[in-house]
Amino acid sequence: MKAKKLGILAVLLAMFAASLNAQPSSNTSNSTEGLFGTDVDDFTNVNSWQNVQPENLFGYVYVNASQYNLGIAKQFGNIYWGSNFTGDIGNFHKTVTTTTTGSSTTTETESTSRGSTSDGTSLRFTNLIGIGNFGVRLYLYFYDYYSEENADYKTTDLNFGGNVSAGYNFKAGSTSFTPYFSIAYYNYPEKTTYKRDYDTYTEGDWTDSSDSHLYFRAGTGIDFAERGIVQNSLSLDLNSYIYFYPDNASSVGGVVTSQASKSNADVTFTPKYALTVKPLESLAFKVGASAQFYYYHSNDGSSVATVTDRFTFTPGLSAAVTYKIKDQLQLNGGVGVTIPGVRVTSEKHDTTTTKTASAFSTTPDLDFSTGFLWTINQHINFDCSWNVISSIVDCCSTDWSQVSTQDALFGNLNKLLFTNLSFILSVKF
Repeated sequence: MKAKKLGILAVLLAMFAASLNAQPSSNTSNSTEGLFGTDVDDFTNVNSWQNVQPENLFGYVYVNASQYNLGIAKQFGNIYWGSNFTGDIGNFHKTVTTTTTGSSTTTETESTSRGSTSDGTSLRFTNLIGIGNFGVRLYLYFYDYYSEENADYKTTDLNFGGNVSAGYNFKAGSTSFTPYFSIAYYNYPEKTTYKRDYDTYTEGDWTDSSDSHLYFRAGTGIDFAERGIVQNSLSLDLNSYIYFYPDNASSVGGVVTSQASKSNADVTFTPKYALTVKPLESLAFKVGASAQFYYYHSNDGSSVATVTDRFTFTPGLSAAVTYKIKDQLQLNGGVGVTIPGVRVTSEKHDTTTTKTASAFSTTPDLDFSTGFLWTINQHINFDCSWNVISSIVDCCSTDWSQVSTQDALFGNLNKLLFTNLSFILSVKF
């Protein structure tokens, strides 16, 4: 009974302790460049859901002014169930304009719009079932980015789809393997139809920027046996998109623009290596290195087709540290380094071929992050990311003047103390 009361209290506190930037990952992960994590990162992961192990229930609530991120997990005998809902209700504006001509003619026009892309609605649902060493997850989502309608035109700008993922964990000797596979379908209807003459368009014209994707992803994690205070791990990830487009891109003035041969596809391979060193029970260091290999092919589908092939290589480095001051308080910190990469592009036209090679990131970039994890008791965690350094330091320069000189002091204190402060409260009992 006491545990249940603590759980209810944690949920209520979490709703009150609203964060300014809802994230699908834990704040421990955010403040350590993804090198360390908590149950929030694991509970709907097809390979690491076993780490949660709730005796009865696990849950968290992560809320801000427009987005809700709710998670729950429960063990039903040998069956594990984890579920997540993330929603952004958004804003929808309705405007009625009344125009009176002379003393008798009154005209009303009505328009509805999102106002901006940040006002869009998003609904995301995740459900995972785990049995033994096997996990399967279903993810569905719906976005309405910038749909609007007025007297001149109607625009539909949506994004919906979903994916199915499966993972299986096994050991070969002292080495653990966590292979997974995922297949997804994404649809992006984006079409504008003109109701009357408007700008350069006439009544009945339309433009269609819609597309849809098939997405495949597969990979595995490899955790080698600990050797004293050191552990090595490796992950290999391969994913690919195949894009599909409508046959026609627009109809303007009765002239239809065809794009029947338009196509895009890409493949990304990313190996990552991580080294964990834990010299003390209270202290852990972790460094990571990655290399992303990306290939992109496209045909713009125009009458004079342009075929593009692009290869990109992007290396990355990261490091993080966690330190427990006491059993209940853990400090987190991380840094990510963007290293200059290489891009090679080939563009083929009907009669010419152009090849270019360049470093597309000319200077390194540093991303600092900080935070702490407060274990209030055995049932409740308070996970905070507080990116003080990154809010005022950009590589080797500072950005301390965020507002006008009239309110610079309080504006900068607000940025330092609150704007980059984020909370998640979770409960497990």
